[in-house]
Amino acid sequence: MRQKQYQFISHLSWGFLLLLLNVNISGFDLVPEWPGYVLFLIAINRYGEEKMKHVRLLTIVLTVVSFAGWVMGLLHMSNSFEMLEMLEIAVDVANVYLLYQILEEAIEISEHHNSSQTKNLINCHRVNILCEVLLILSDLIGIFTKTSFPLIISLCVSAGSIASMLNVRAMTILETELLQTMNSEDARTARETPFF
Repeated sequence: MRQKQYQFISHLSWGFLLLLLNVNISGFDLVPEWPGYVLFLIAINRYGEEKMKHVRLLTIVLTVVSFAGWVMGLLHMSNSFEMLEMLEIAVDVANVYLLYQILEEAIEISEHHNSSQTKNLINCHRVNILCEVLLILSDLIGIFTKTSFPLIISLCVSAGSIASMLNVRAMTILETELLQTMNSEDARTARETPFF
């Protein structure tokens, strides 16, 4: 079970890192989000916990939508239609739900093993969700009132990015703690299991 938890946390931390990285050149995202969602999907599939199965389909949908958006950017296709803005908000809401469920499971694993990172994961989780919800609300208000809130958006993006970086750090430490609690054979097997 610890091997599965270790691999789950490992894939999550790499997935979060890929979601966090944002390298744009002329509007093209060099580090797209869809590989992060693919890692989430691998984590969910390998983990095999029944309570995570309900987010599997959502992860697939977010992977496909993220990939399609990346291809649209690659082909310089415009996505400035109002209908697409509403779709983007729906995707953002789905993303918040997915992140909430995944982080809840990571926190549960952390609590179960009395990890030093439990409090950090909980606090980062709260900040992430709060920032994401505020961004969604500002987008909704912006669509209907045709106004934007650059200060709120900047603060939320900054705080969310910092919380995400701290999440990755906390999960990496949790990963190490899980390895240290395994016997040497299980730890070697967990580390040598193919990533994909």
